[in-house]
Amino acid sequence: MEVNAEPRKIEYYHPLFHRRLLADVIDFIVLALIALLSFVGFRAAFASSAEYKFHSERMDQNRASSGLYYSSDGIYSLLSNYYPSNSGTLSSQEVMTLYEKGLDTFLVYLGNEVGQEAQSTVAKDYDDFRLSLTHEEVHYFISVNGKVEKNSAASMSYQLYSDEVYRPYYADHAEGYFTVYAPHFIEDSKYFSTILLFIEIPCSVFIGAVLSLFVPPLFFKRGRQTLGKALYKIGRVDSQFLAVKLGRYCAESAILILAIVMLSCFTFGVPLLISFSLMAFSKKRQDFPDYMLGIEEIDLTDSKIFYSLEEAQITFVEHENRHVDFVADKKE
Repeated sequence: MEVNAEPRKIEYYHPLFHRRLLADVIDFIVLALIALLSFVGFRAAFASSAEYKFHSERMDQNRASSGLYYSSDGIYSLLSNYYPSNSGTLSSQEVMTLYEKGLDTFLVYLGNEVGQEAQSTVAKDYDDFRLSLTHEEVHYFISVNGKVEKNSAASMSYQLYSDEVYRPYYADHAEGYFTVYAPHFIEDSKYFSTILLFIEIPCSVFIGAVLSLFVPPLFFKRGRQTLGKALYKIGRVDSQFLAVKLGRYCAESAILILAIVMLSCFTFGVPLLISFSLMAFSKKRQDFPDYMLGIEEIDLTDSKIFYSLEEAQITFVEHENRHVDFVADKKE
């Protein structure tokens, strides 16, 4: 900037990287909190719908009848997960007996709800699995007159039977058969997965992104600051080092929210990683949206962003009572 041929400069500096990073972390926390509250709201809305209740009740009925789940206050837990962490009041023999009972119930459930073919397939697999297992070259089970029974010559403990026979069969075989054979279970699971992955999570994240990344800069419009950037005194300027106009800001926000935040939900954060890499290693330390729109972040600790050249001129006239001309600094 020149004032009556005497050079006057307004110098802007890029903020330190760790301050930009901390500002982004705060914005991410705000985004996550808003998204979580939105998710709770979406979940409550869906849970009260008739269709959601229908699928939920049908799925719970299958779980209750299968023998593979433990129910407590309407919450179903797989037996293979429940007993290892909740068997403090049960003896090893009682746990093993409960595992056996669950698998016997599962075979009956298949026969009643699916058909004899499914029951026979799983029963044969269950027998083959038990007969194949040994401990120190001693079989856990043997076949007596075509019936699989515990090996009376074996000295394995009840705990070993639970850990090496029943629980592995639950986890690696029975639960898979249940998913395939249980009536409408795949259909119900797909319904809940679709709602979660394509409605609840994306909509919650979108609302969180809009309220944390787009709305605050509409109020902090001189520096287009989010809450994190305002806290760390970081502002944004356009290619002329003036306040970012509304149209350019909306375009930058659209890229940030739709192409970076939302797309990251479906691509394991790849766009976010690319944008962060640009911010960390590019010449002007611009992330992807800023790079596309020619926006830069500056330190506002001792600086001010102007809306126009005229405002800057007026500011200098008021302070120095002298006429000024704006000249871009060619220095890198």
